[in-house]
Amino acid sequence: YVYAHVDPRGKTTILEGLQVALRGDPFYIGKGSGNRAWDLKRNQGHAKKIKLIRDTGFPDSSIVSLLAENITEQEALILEAKLIYYFGSIYDETIQGCLLNLADHIKPRFVGEMRKLPKRGQFK
Repeated sequence: YVYAHVDPRGKTTILEGLQVALRGDPFYIGKGSGNRAWDLKRNQGHAKKIKLIRDTGFPDSSIVSLLAENITEQEALILEAKLIYYFGSIYDETIQGCLLNLADHIKPRFVGEMRKLPKRGQFK
């Protein structure tokens, strides 16, 4: 599966292509199986964000959102890469992303036409 960690203090984020409404601002995208999505330990920036969310009274269950289930490993890798590319990592100095994913992620290869991506702040 592919999942997102969202900050429930933010606005709803619509992912039309997946027909998913995230209940908050995404700050981490991942690929997983089993309980991986609910293991909230990633990197130092991620831990700070989780602490802020918990400190304002939100439970861990409000952070995890499954985006696609029952897909192959290859499909999950591709979707994860595309979503990280779409939202961008704060650690990638070439863009102004919002994710706390490290910047050394796989860059997706797009086939065919792709809509121009909105600038940061316009996808909320």
